[in-house]
Amino acid sequence: MWPRLGRLKRVELHPFHPAETRECITADIAAGLVPREALNIGEWLHRHSNGSPLVLRELLEELATGHYDLTNSHALKLLDLDRRIHEMFPGTPFNK
Repeated sequence: MWPRLGRLKRVELHPFHPAETRECITADIAAGLVPREALNIGEWLHRHSNGSPLVLRELLEELATGHYDLTNSHALKLLDLDRRIHEMFPGTPFNK
């Protein structure tokens, strides 16, 4: 199977349903990657990712930095903005 992977040009994933988004958040919490409070913003994460597994992963990676107070609505806006900046300039370090 591995030799065939080099021939793949694109892998398409269907948009996540809200339950699948919650499963990803729960898995990241269980792994100690994101704070437990991330479950409280599960709907927000699903809405802002539009069900996209890639965007959800990017949001969860931002959350993993621990720089966001999830009880603050401005922090959620900053989270989304930071994800967009890192999407445009991958690998660029930003000071928080």
